[in-house]
This record gives sequence, C-alpha cells and structure tokens, in this order.
Amino acid sequence: CSSLMKNQNDKRFYIQYNRCFDCQVTFESQLKISGKWDEYINKVNNEDIDAYIKEYTEYIDEEINKTNDSFFTEQGDSDNSQRHLKLAIAGYEKERKVNRAVELERKYGTLDNVIEIYTRTAKAAEYSHNKAEYFQQGAQVAEAAGNQEKAHLLYDKTLDALLEVRIPMDTKHLIKIALRVGKKNKLITAYEKASQPQNAYRLAMQEGWTDRAREIYSKVR
Repeated sequence: CSSLMKNQNDKRFYIQYNRCFDCQVTFESQLKISGKWDEYINKVNNEDIDAYIKEYTEYIDEEINKTNDSFFTEQGDSDNSQRHLKLAIAGYEKERKVNRAVELERKYGTLDNVIEIYTRTAKAAEYSHNKAEYFQQGAQVAEAAGNQEKAHLLYDKTLDALLEVRIPMDTKHLIKIALRVGKKNKLITAYEKASQPQNAYRLAMQEGWTDRAREIYSKVR
C-alpha cells in the first residue's frame, strides 16, 4: 500500500495488515466477491494462533534464562504469560487441534488442565466413538496424575460413549473398559453389545436380576 496515512485507523491497520484502512476494506470486499473470504479468515486465524504460541514460548524461554522455575509461581509478568497461554490453547481447541493444545498445556501448564482439554473436547465431539476416545485419554492422564476418582469418572463416561457407538467396534476394548468401570448393569449391556449373550445372562442371574436374564434369554432363543 502506497497511500497517504490520513484516516485515524490507518496506522493501526498498516501495522496489522500492511495496508491503510481504505485499502484493507477494498481488499476484504474483493475477497468476499470472489468467494475467498472464508479461506482468508481461516488463514488469518491460524496465523494469529501461531503468533500467540511463538510470542508465548519466546517470552517463557527468555524469562527462564533470566530467573528459574519460580517464575511460573510468581505474580506480575507471569499473569501476562498465562494470558497468552490460555489464548493459544483456546485457539487450538477452536481449530480442533487438540494434540497441539495438550502439548502446550503439558509443557507450560498443569495435568489438571490437560484433563479438562480432553473433557471439553469429548463433550463437544459429534460422534460417540470420538467422545469415547477423548474421555479415555483424559482418564489416562488423570490416572497417571494419581487422581483415581477423576479417572474412574472419565472411564465411566468412556463406557457410556462406547455403548452408544453404532459402527463396528473393538469388542475386547469395550469389555475391558466395562470391567474396569465395574458397574454390573453396564457390563451386562456391554456383553450384549459384544454379542456375548451367555456372559450377559450368567451375570444377570448372579446378580439376581431375573427379569433382565429372561429378557436376554428371549433375544437368543
């Protein structure tokens, strides 16, 4: 852009877009007309996310070189670093780049927050098999962190999601998760879904659930 900077927004737009305000408006209008607006916005958003990552990691590395690990627990500048961290991770989650969000949180954040990333992603997932995958990853992190209560809760959610899956699945994995959760009624359902009616019937009888056992028996007669 070679225009004179006359508009009060020109300086800000030139710094951000390398164009004055009027040139940027014209540029964006042309993109919308040509049908390339969405592609441009996605590119800009990705560049913004990467810029947050770059700025954050450079800032952290510089501070670590000057101080020590206490940097992460001090106030002041650490507040600013945490703001950039949250922005970067939120950006990655929005773009569904879960692994990159988790990688950044593992490096500079906490395992509790890693669990929350997986949990949010699971809840937002459209398909049950994706929900199961992310709930299980969250459970594994919780288990590694020694939070058995949280791990059990997330394994339970993993099982619920697996029981909703309609596509062909790994039945051994389903039974393994059901045994780990330990809820007999869900284990019976898992046996049925895994085409193991004998095991489902046997467990129902062991638990004294005769009506459930009759129902299972009637399906396989």
